[in-house]
Amino acid sequence: MEAATPIRGKVVLLVHGIRVRDGARSGVAGLREYFEEAGWKVVVVSYGYFFLIRSRLCNGPVAAVIACFVMLLDELGFAVVAVGHSNGAAILARASMLGAPFRVLAFVNAALDRTPKIGKQVRAVLNYHVRTDHILAIAAVLPFNEWGDLGRVGFPPDSYPALWNVDLSDPANWGGEAARDHNDALSAQKRVYFGPRIVDAVEIHGGFREAA
Repeated sequence: MEAATPIRGKVVLLVHGIRVRDGARSGVAGLREYFEEAGWKVVVVSYGYFFLIRSRLCNGPVAAVIACFVMLLDELGFAVVAVGHSNGAAILARASMLGAPFRVLAFVNAALDRTPKIGKQVRAVLNYHVRTDHILAIAAVLPFNEWGDLGRVGFPPDSYPALWNVDLSDPANWGGEAARDHNDALSAQKRVYFGPRIVDAVEIHGGFREAA
């Protein structure tokens, strides 16, 4: 029996949403320190400030670049996961359908339709949703094919074979802490709490370590 190819390293991509002028510093990029503390190589994908029409026209090209990059990393022996906030989740879902071999996709407040297409090669999907996300309630009625309120209501049951819905707005799940709106979980105040827990979940569901 052929031995498994050793992993050269662990890489995480952090992908921001629209209306972010400094994707290298704000929002989901704030998770960088928590992944680095856990031994990950971090790539912050900063595709610029997208407004509504531009996201409809440009998500596809950004996803294609990401897919090619992840395929190259995979060929070089790196295990790759990704975390996307809002429109970043929509971009990552597209990249997975183009064949990007993510071990784990973690979505935070995903601006995605409730039944998005995700590549079958993805081992696990973590969907962190906030029931009081009013921005996604609006996004669900906009004429964007992939946009919706997945990040508010969660995936329907059995919509993906390896799926975990995680409600960030229920303080009972988080020892009294909770996220209240579209950007709250990734704010400087809240990511101190949620960041390490997202890293833990990605590592466990990606098969990098077992749950304590």
